[in-house]
Amino acid sequence: MMKITSFFAAVLFCLYPLEHRQGHKVSDSLIQKNVMNTKPEDNRPNILFIHGFPMSKRIWKSQIAVLKKSFNCYAIDLPGYGDNDFKNDFEHSTDSYADYVDGFMSENGIEKANIIGMSMGGSIALNLTRRYPERVQSLTIIHTSAIPDTEAEKLNRD
Repeated sequence: MMKITSFFAAVLFCLYPLEHRQGHKVSDSLIQKNVMNTKPEDNRPNILFIHGFPMSKRIWKSQIAVLKKSFNCYAIDLPGYGDNDFKNDFEHSTDSYADYVDGFMSENGIEKANIIGMSMGGSIALNLTRRYPERVQSLTIIHTSAIPDTEAEKLNRD
């Protein structure tokens, strides 16, 4: 059974000041074009971070700095964000992004992960959980609505 918890999310964001006080660095993380991750170890659980709009993988640097001792941490740039180039043929929908995350997990040998999504990333994480439940160890969503925006809400975003 998956755990959906706001407590874990609160702890993640509270760790930011702790990271600075203790002097942790992300320097031993691997930063590739579309992903930031720690060196994976088989005996550690995986955490996959999904950023929100209009952010990038770098939003998770402080959380990775603290959690990397106990978890294999992955933060990806979704298509069209951060270092991941915009693709004209990519349908920018939560279904397409969920498929993209599933593909990333497959390509990197990540069978299952604790998924953490913020804002739009939380909507993508919810969709990933719906479409690929076998991939999700636990789900944490931050500042995310579980109900899709109506057309009127989409028009009033500005």
